[in-house]
Amino acid sequence: MLGHYYYEYIHPFYDGNGRTGRLILGAYLAKALDKYSAITLSYAINKNKQKYYKALEEIPSPLNQGEATFYLIDMLELLIEGQQALMEDFEINIAKMTRIDRVLHENDTYTNDEKAVLTFMSDATVFVDETMDKLEQLGDVRCVNQKPKQYQLTETFLDELFI
Repeated sequence: MLGHYYYEYIHPFYDGNGRTGRLILGAYLAKALDKYSAITLSYAINKNKQKYYKALEEIPSPLNQGEATFYLIDMLELLIEGQQALMEDFEINIAKMTRIDRVLHENDTYTNDEKAVLTFMSDATVFVDETMDKLEQLGDVRCVNQKPKQYQLTETFLDELFI
């Protein structure tokens, strides 16, 4: 966190210092903690820009005489806020997955294979918009319907599987 402050203080470039500094901080946090914490810190900073900028102004304030404690407290609070939001998202997603699993497995209409396929499709519908977008860009799937979104494997992808 202090390295981030010093980078922002030095301000080495004409433009883009804030974005670059947050990118470097995020990369470090991804290594030191995990990639989700890095992403959530970025989200928390974006959501609380006033607190972030105020924290950056704490250290050089003449009254603080370079004391970094208040800056660190504010930055760690932003990190905690981001992590708590991530945990809430995980809890919601776990509840969704548990419900999908319970509803499908309590139903005797389906075979185990059918339940596995329905579980996969339900999870895909609920959780993987970004993944499907990437697979579409790669040309492995194509969207055949927008509402509701439906995808199909492309002939090119299928040909590569069986060649």
